[in-house]
This record gives sequence, C-alpha cells and structure tokens, in this order.
Amino acid sequence: MTPASGGAPLVVNADASGSTAGSDPISDYRIDFDDNGAVATSRTGTHTYAAAGTYTVRLTVTDQAGRSDSMTRPVTVTAASVAPTVQVTASTVPGELVVNATAAATPGTAALRDYEFSIDPAGSPEHTQPQAENTARFTVPAAGTYRVKVTVTDTAGLTATDTSQDVVVTVARPEPFELIPHASSALWRSGAGTPAFGQEGQTQGDVNVSNGGYLLENNTAPTYMATHPNWASDGWITGQFDLPQAIVDGQRFRAQIGFVKAQQGNVGRVLFSVKAVYPDGRVSASLVSREDIQSDGYMPTVDVDLSGVSGATAIVIRVDALGDAAQDWAAWVNPRVE
Repeated sequence: MTPASGGAPLVVNADASGSTAGSDPISDYRIDFDDNGAVATSRTGTHTYAAAGTYTVRLTVTDQAGRSDSMTRPVTVTAASVAPTVQVTASTVPGELVVNATAAATPGTAALRDYEFSIDPAGSPEHTQPQAENTARFTVPAAGTYRVKVTVTDTAGLTATDTSQDVVVTVARPEPFELIPHASSALWRSGAGTPAFGQEGQTQGDVNVSNGGYLLENNTAPTYMATHPNWASDGWITGQFDLPQAIVDGQRFRAQIGFVKAQQGNVGRVLFSVKAVYPDGRVSASLVSREDIQSDGYMPTVDVDLSGVSGATAIVIRVDALGDAAQDWAAWVNPRVE
C-alpha cells in the first residue's frame, strides 16, 4: 500500500497481488479503506482521503472453501498545506515618474517569508530581489500606463501572486530650459582637458557667450554660445547641462547652429551632435548629428523630438573638428529644451 502517509488530499493505492493461496484458490478480495464505507472488491484499489486523520486499511481474502484471512495497515493523513494569499495595489506620485506598490498578504499554513515585485513595462529597478518588506518603489522612464506584479513566498515554499490594476503616470510638461544662461555651470570637457568658461585662447578649447559682439556666418549678431574644440586636428569639445526635470514625451531640442564669421572663408568644418544622459549614467545615441561648414553662410535649424529619451536628466552638446580645428568657432543660437 502506497503511500502510507501524506498531506490531504492523499491518494492511496492498495495492491493484494502478493496474497498467497492455501490449499484452495483465492476467490474473493475485499479492501476496506476505513473511510465511510469505501471498499474495493478486487486485487487492487485506489482511494482518496480528503480529511486529515489516522485510518486503518483492512485487506480480507477468502478462498473457494470459504476460509478467510485479514491484515491491516495504518494510513496517516495530515492537514493540507494552505498557500498564502496576496493582493497588490499600485499608486503614483503626482508630478513624478514614480510608481509605488504595497502588498497585503495573509499567511496560509506557514509563515510568510518574502516578497518579490516587478513592474511592466520595465522601470528602474525592473524587479526587486526577494525582500522582507511588503512595499516597493519604481522609477519609470516616462509617463504612461504601468502595472505591478508581486509574488509572496512562505517558509514552506508555497507562493501566491497578484497583479495590480493599471496606474497612469502623468508628468506636467517642464518649463523650457535654455542652455545659454546655464553655460557657465555646465560641465565642459575637450580633447585636451577642461576648458574654463569665458576664457579665450586656451589650448583646451574655448566656450563663451557672445551678446552680439561678433557676426555669425549669416551676417546676424544674436546672442549665441561659441564652442571651439581643443586646438588640434580632430579636436573636440562637449558640454553637459543638467536639467531641472527629467525629459518627458513631447519635449524637443531646438537650436540654430553654424559658425562665427571668419575672415578666411575657407576655414571652419565641424560635426555638431547632441545626446541625452540618464540618471544612471547611460548616454543615448546621437539625437542630432549635423556636419556644417563656415563658408556656406547658412545657419541650419535643429529641431528634434526628445520623446525617445524620456527620463533623461541631462543634455550633452558636442562639436568635433573635422580636420584642422583652426577657426572652428561653432555657434549655438538659442539652444533649448522645450
């Protein structure tokens, strides 16, 4: 008979095939499972014990002469293990790219051990490691619809899972951010080190703001930010501007780009580029990649959708000299995120 013990519901299989006849053949088998009259009248029988308890299974065999013999075996059925239950709720924080989750769990047979949360679509972190706390906080990359899933596990290894209703993260559109007023506090780097803002003639390159003091290649004299790569062939310069709020869907980077007008018309050839930086340090692919020359007298306009970098918290502008860096006074007119 197997098994002799286990948790309810317990399925027990009895087999009397090992019974040995005496002088007359065995003619009748009776297996009494001791559970409300459950009886099998063949060599084998199966019975399911739904309730916990101790039962006695009795086998009786009878031969053709009417002689009989019996044997018993005990069956111990323990109470069924009950899994925990859990319900998770998700909520948002007004104006923030945040989803909070709280799990309410009820233990079953065993004590609760840990919770594991995940968010869909992915956030940061995408999921938590098993933890004792019944709450989690997710930073999501952009406004949108999210849901949170939780799995609770007890000390017996039984689990329960629940998924929250959808929550909608909305973030107010940030105020326009103009780069020029923040140029002095931006993080500047070049191929030769760190240029100081507002100083000209540095081997590390130059960055300053002109309030119409010099003409641009299109013969206008607006306020602009001039960025010159370090003075070497294929030199470069970058400036990182930290934003007061993370980028949200629908924002754009806009600027007019070109050159400070040079006396020599054949100098000045660079690559303008713009990237975004996320809070964890990841840098996006180029959002802007535009080659320009000084001699064409044309200042192209840049207008790029930033929805693909929602959640980024900094903008990096870059100018690369394409060859000799002499007179590569690259100009940014009204660069802004709006």
